[in-house]
Amino acid sequence: MFARIRFPAIPFDTPLISLDVQRQAAQAYIASQRAEGWVCLPQRYDDGGFTGGNMDRPALGRLLADIEAGKVDLVVVYKVGCAR
Repeated sequence: MFARIRFPAIPFDTPLISLDVQRQAAQAYIASQRAEGWVCLPQRYDDGGFTGGNMDRPALGRLLADIEAGKVDLVVVYKVGCAR
């Protein structure tokens, strides 16, 4: 389980939050849900260099395939951008 989630301690408009910082924040949130059975998958679904609005991203494709295959049942997101 992984992707990106917004935390109140990190302002929404903070520029350039690195992928590593986003993952650390998501891992901390997932760890807080361990009692609910949540675990963080070791593989990463990072698409550095792509905008979130670009649906043709390699890691996004792998994530969607893993969801379809039943390997992922929940995605944690750091920040939800504008959906179109």
